[in-house]
Amino acid sequence: MKRLCTLLAATCLSATAVMAQPYAEVSVKDIMTLPADSINAGSLRSPLLGDTVWVTGIVTVPPVVDPIEDRRPILWAGSRWVSFLRDTASALQSYAGINILQADTSSGTNTLFDRARPGNIIKALVKISNFPTGLLGATQVEIIKESQIEFADDKDVPTMATPVSVSDFYTGPVGGQTQNFQDGSKYVGMQVELTDVTVVSLTQFDYVLADKNGNEIYMRSQSGYFSKATETGTKPKLRPDFEGYKVGQTFTRVRGYITSSNTPGGVQSYMITPVYVDDVTLSEVTPPEITSLQRDLSLPFPSPQNNPEVTITVQKGSSDIALVKVSYSVDGGVDNEVSASPEGSATYIATIPAQPAGSLVRYKAIAIDNNEKISTYPLNGTQVYRVLDRPAKISDVREQFNANGSSSYQGYTVTLEGVITTDPSDIAGANFTRMYMQDGTTPYSGVFLITNSPDDAIRTASRGDRVKITGTVAESGARTTDFHITALSNITSVEKLGTVAPVDPVVLSTASFSKKSMGSPDAEQWESMLVEFQNVVVVDTNADTGSNFGEFLVADESNPEATMRVEVDDSNISITNNPNVENKTQVSIGQKFPYLRGIMFYSFGNYKLVPRNDQDFEIVTSVAYLPSDVVSTVRAFPNPFAGETTVECELDSYAPRVLIRVVDVQGRTVYTSVQNNLPAGTYRFALNGSALAAGTYRCTVETAGHAVSTQLIVVQ
Repeated sequence: MKRLCTLLAATCLSATAVMAQPYAEVSVKDIMTLPADSINAGSLRSPLLGDTVWVTGIVTVPPVVDPIEDRRPILWAGSRWVSFLRDTASALQSYAGINILQADTSSGTNTLFDRARPGNIIKALVKISNFPTGLLGATQVEIIKESQIEFADDKDVPTMATPVSVSDFYTGPVGGQTQNFQDGSKYVGMQVELTDVTVVSLTQFDYVLADKNGNEIYMRSQSGYFSKATETGTKPKLRPDFEGYKVGQTFTRVRGYITSSNTPGGVQSYMITPVYVDDVTLSEVTPPEITSLQRDLSLPFPSPQNNPEVTITVQKGSSDIALVKVSYSVDGGVDNEVSASPEGSATYIATIPAQPAGSLVRYKAIAIDNNEKISTYPLNGTQVYRVLDRPAKISDVREQFNANGSSSYQGYTVTLEGVITTDPSDIAGANFTRMYMQDGTTPYSGVFLITNSPDDAIRTASRGDRVKITGTVAESGARTTDFHITALSNITSVEKLGTVAPVDPVVLSTASFSKKSMGSPDAEQWESMLVEFQNVVVVDTNADTGSNFGEFLVADESNPEATMRVEVDDSNISITNNPNVENKTQVSIGQKFPYLRGIMFYSFGNYKLVPRNDQDFEIVTSVAYLPSDVVSTVRAFPNPFAGETTVECELDSYAPRVLIRVVDVQGRTVYTSVQNNLPAGTYRFALNGSALAAGTYRCTVETAGHAVSTQLIVVQ
């Protein structure tokens, strides 16, 4: 992978200073085109990530409705202004679009970006970034707020969206998808068009669309024209009466831009984002809509004597309902059907026959109207239940049937026994207290216990207490939908059965969790359980470059590429990764933990270990991060040079973070750049020194515990 860096002579303090700096001029295609090694590594990050450059392109979406009369943004991204640029070579059909935004819009309109209209050819000084940060986030460019865009010309806006299929981006359903890096990466930032897709599920804002083969992709409601009337907050509603779409509705066409974002299913590299009302066309013929399929919520695990009754709610579409039925199978066998009887205008009841203990029953509802239009619920897959002749265990509730790891028993009332693994004071961060229970050390034996009040009965329990708890199975068991943890909520009964020996941690490798997506069985099976790593090393003191959310990275000493997050800011613990926190010990790159244990958590797209207190770790501070000789060579050519030179470095092994630094003879740093997660290989950095005075400089490439330098000589 090659990378281009531009050397800055000084920090930009004014628009004049910024405009005077020498920056490379690139096209949209230059930024967006991915080399083969990036695609093979599953990375959407531009080779120019982090550079400041001039980019020229055709504006395709106005940042605001009208710069004079209506300054509401069209595309919602907080307080930012957002648009897209198309490469000026209009015939390009790949790597030809990019998301462009201005982050700071509160200090005026000096950049003139708000005046950009579709068809304008603009030249903008931008920094290349990606969102979400990491390998899966799409490349975007952010306007330097001290600069001004240049209006070069006008051109017809390319209106022909590129026809694509969902399989160009993903194969399979959300939560269990295979991502198509080879094809999908070509369309990031471009306008594309899907046909004949159906809404299969909803989130608070967005929609999941499926093609006829069951491949799924998110439709993102970033545009104010797709904001629902019921939404709250400051997001503009450019169609105040728009109520949103429903599960089962079919679109003959969806036209939109390919963007990336965080979703309840984790990072989505490819989401289709329509902008205007006519970007979405609904089918004129609507099938019946099944809105719910529900068993008795007090009977999550029927016994061999039970004949479970299911209630189906159906709304008719273009025609009256002709037949409603339930299809079911037992232990993967043949499909059987039972008819549902009407119990009112939209309610139907069906009964599934009793099955032997241990049986796994999968079922779905089917509705057919007089036009022979068919609707199923769920649209993809089935609902499930296990037949039990014994009390349920935690692993029964957490048995993984869904690709995203969510429980199939959400909303059901269960009674479970187990041992408390956290005191109320262990993980009692500012936002909520976390408590957990386990009934063994085998996979799926842990569960999160939601407690929202100091008066909750569960907070009278302590680590080592054996308890019997009755509550409701919930998902995302915390304050937002960014956590995605199977939990017991609305706990109505806590019975203490005695005190036992503490639960032993399960000893695992960081590789079980490194770079795993939500629901990956290797990682998901240990969620909410007490886990221990042995002989791990701190490889990065901040897991979130640019922000600090109280997390650092560790990896097995023998496998430094298998990085794993550790969260410490909510725990009763004496270590921290925040240099501004007093009375705690700051972790350092190279520190070794002979053992490090805690509760396995999931939030914001990552599995992470959460130690409870100081008994959960031991630190050895005298070791260096291994391997220490990641950088083997650094050289520059030509050298001496006038204008530009190329610095080449070779990494002998994976480096979680690489710092490139240039200093003058007085030790003043004139340039720094940080690159994350670089595999072994040779890298070249183009340095523009035309703004530097003649003299000697030193360029250093640093990794954890190791640095290699070369001398740079600038001549006139």
